Amino acid sequence: MLSRTELKAVLRARGLRLTKRLGQNILIHRGVRDRLVEAMALRPDDFVVEIGAGTGALTEALAARVAHVVAFEIDRGIEAFLREELADVTNVEVRGQDFLDADLRELAERAGAPDERLVIAGNLPYSITTPVITRVLESGVPFRAAYFTIQREVVQRLLAAPGTRERGAISYLVEYHAEARRLLKVQPSAFEPAPKVESALIGLVRRERPPVAPRDPALMFAVIRAAFGARRKALKNALRRLEWDLLSDDETSAAIHACGLAPTCRAEQLTLQQFADLSDALGRSAAGRGNP
Repeated sequence: MLSRTELKAVLRARGLRLTKRLGQNILIHRGVRDRLVEAMALRPDDFVVEIGAGTGALTEALAARVAHVVAFEIDRGIEAFLREELADVTNVEVRGQDFLDADLRELAERAGAPDERLVIAGNLPYSITTPVITRVLESGVPFRAAYFTIQREVVQRLLAAPGTRERGAISYLVEYHAEARRLLKVQPSAFEPAPKVESALIGLVRRERPPVAPRDPALMFAVIRAAFGARRKALKNALRRLEWDLLSDDETSAAIHACGLAPTCRAEQLTLQQFADLSDALGRSAAGRGNP
């Protein structure tokens, strides 16, 4: 892997610049790199999809441990360097593409059986952290685990417990689909340029079955999004933001009451089970009125 001085020299020689727009912070600390890979608990037959490969610091370490790596890098100039650096590494495939545009089903099929071979990893820019995690979790693709180095504050939101200020809609999505743990803290000095915030590695191990069983998971998450779309409002008022005309205010209040909740409670106070119960109650009331 490249040191800070070597990375700057390579970028200068190729006329490249790391940009804030792409959230580029390249891993340059070998010890941190090794601890990140060790924490991922990879297996020799794993098929790893890496998001934001950069200059290949993590890519090479992954390739040394697993059967195959598909490395995504959106920056065309850095992609060209990455291809040159990894030309002799036969189990790495570089893709100059935005991961958010990738066909995840195709990647899962490439991984093949058994399902637990597919692992997703990457150092994610802040601007795409939520979209990437949402896409991975909602895709239905049978990955075993996902490991992301992201801002420490975002990790706190993903792991936040009900009743805390950090709890948000993404917290419930993570809880529903995965068992999540913070694995490592990463200091800014491990990257070039050094970000202004600390990062952390989070591990998301896909659940075989969700911890709750709402009648309509899509409705449950619509209710969660509506509730957090106006999180400073009481729950009854926040649910007016549902994307379809569900129920009257009185009917919504009745459904909230039937779940043992106060109409004045706020979204972050509810557990995942309570949102499942609430969406079921709202769905039953809507069905009684003939609503979709």
